[in-house]
Amino acid sequence: MLKTIILEDEANNLAYLQDLLAEYCPNVEVVGTATSVADGLRCAVGRSFDLALLDVELKDGSAFDWLTQLPATDFHLIFITAYDHYAIQAIRHSAIDYLLKPIQAEDLTGAIGKVKARQQEHEENSRLRELLHNLEAEPEEKRLAIPQKDKIEFILIRDIIRCQGDGNYTHILLPDRKITVAKTLREYEELLSAAGFVRIHQSHLVQIRCIAAYYKQEGGYLKLRDGTRLSVSRHRREYVLERLREVQ
Repeated sequence: MLKTIILEDEANNLAYLQDLLAEYCPNVEVVGTATSVADGLRCAVGRSFDLALLDVELKDGSAFDWLTQLPATDFHLIFITAYDHYAIQAIRHSAIDYLLKPIQAEDLTGAIGKVKARQQEHEENSRLRELLHNLEAEPEEKRLAIPQKDKIEFILIRDIIRCQGDGNYTHILLPDRKITVAKTLREYEELLSAAGFVRIHQSHLVQIRCIAAYYKQEGGYLKLRDGTRLSVSRHRREYVLERLREVQ
């Protein structure tokens, strides 16, 4: 059984989640519930559990406040939240699962299935440490979780020069190497647009600070600081120029 605690400050949402787990996730045993950070600490400290289902916003703080006060974090996490851009971006950068309210049974069972599959792995603590790091770090020190076949690698976002799409794969170009990930360029555009990246073409996402010059000739193209030349698509030209003007 997957011993689970739930932090949720709305009674109706808590009851609904417990009903979903009872009906669709028979391998989950709820061993404790709490409605606040303080209650959550009392619920968790001294208790052994495998999974925490965490509402991001609680009555007296956030799930992140709860996490930073725990003496140990050797359990799996699934966050539950209404749409909150900051929280979701931090969670996604750290490759930790989250569910959007209202929770759908299919999404819940999928997330629980991932936890079960990871129980034999040892990556969750590194994901959690990365989440807490990114929540507290200055923009220049934030990192991105890159899932690979045999590991999860955490790289500094500032070290990414550009991302190149290739169907359902993305090549992440660093100064000394290339990493290929089984995710679309659209997914990385959503993750990195607020971190100083601009989509210049169907296949190219570029870190703005790595751009050396924009040339108007030949329909418009960029020259990067490493010498790479990339065309700017016609329908993205004005958007790219606007983003470049923002950083002047």
